[in-house]
Amino acid sequence: TTLKNTAGKTYEVEKYNYGHYQPSFMPKGKVDTHSFYLQDAITLGDFTLTPSVRYDHVRNRGEENDAPFYNHVELGHDYSDKTYTGWSPRLSAFWKITPNTALFVDYSKTWRAPVIDEQYELQGLGSRTATSLNLKPEKITGWRAGNITNFDQIFTDSDHALIRTTLFQNTVDNEIFKATGVGCAAQTAAGSLSKDCGPGNIPNYRNIGSVTIKGFEVESFYESTYLFGSLSYAWMTGKHQGAYTNPWGPNVWARDIPAPKWVAVLGTKIPAWDARVGWKGEFVRKTDRLPSDKYSGNEISVLGDRYYDQHANDGYNVQGLFANWTPQQPYLKGTEVNFTVDNLFNKSYQPMLSGDNAYSQGRNAKISVTRFF
Repeated sequence: TTLKNTAGKTYEVEKYNYGHYQPSFMPKGKVDTHSFYLQDAITLGDFTLTPSVRYDHVRNRGEENDAPFYNHVELGHDYSDKTYTGWSPRLSAFWKITPNTALFVDYSKTWRAPVIDEQYELQGLGSRTATSLNLKPEKITGWRAGNITNFDQIFTDSDHALIRTTLFQNTVDNEIFKATGVGCAAQTAAGSLSKDCGPGNIPNYRNIGSVTIKGFEVESFYESTYLFGSLSYAWMTGKHQGAYTNPWGPNVWARDIPAPKWVAVLGTKIPAWDARVGWKGEFVRKTDRLPSDKYSGNEISVLGDRYYDQHANDGYNVQGLFANWTPQQPYLKGTEVNFTVDNLFNKSYQPMLSGDNAYSQGRNAKISVTRFF
């Protein structure tokens, strides 16, 4: 994309192509991706094993900037093509122990190539001017396990319930991240990038330490002729190897990890009216595990990881109401009406991971009418 910068006469000169150019943080380029995928399900009685594999061939093709200011080879402005290839195997197992209980487990290894912005972002001037052609692909190892249990005829002859429990862990190696802060292990407070980190142009992105995110979720559902409801709880935590702005520093909390949360739904059915009405509540713990808790700065880095902190919001709960009508009369069949009220008590709060100190909407009522043909 070519943008025209109209911020005064500064950019209306030849080195900025008279204002028509790509910002250095939004480089121009193309990505060619070719993939194939194989999967097979092997069933032996109540046990199913599903192996699969995917192959990806990714080619990033950078293009020179329209502004000569961002095309200096001596500063590391290299838009050369870069190719990444790799396999992503996955193994999934599902075992139905009894008619009402099943276990499942998944294991996978995959990868991610740098995107155009990560590969070719640069600076015209500064301590980090070069593109990042030496980036390695991210490697992701994940596993998931859990069980599903069904219950029938609990209180009546027609009701049923389900409980699903899931455990998971994902580890990302060679994480691709913006190169800020400390530039090398040898950098000292009295030194600098150019003095301590050796000759050569320093790229804008780099591979830093690994990050491990793990957690669990418990979900329960109940359905009967006149009542329905659900209750779920999710918990997640993450640790990053080294700080985001100093890969040789202490381990820190991973950024952008959702806070623990309860979600409850309770409602009633009105069969005579083909309607359902109910209540929903969300109960969210405060967000207090931030990268800067472990690395708020030192003599080398004044800010530490504070720049990458998500907002440390307080815990909150929010309530809502909903109604659904799906009439079955011949002249109305195929129509669905939904009505919801979010933030019923007009509470002012900051949703977790909202960013930019954004607050929630106030009370919000919505109605929709859908017609199916």
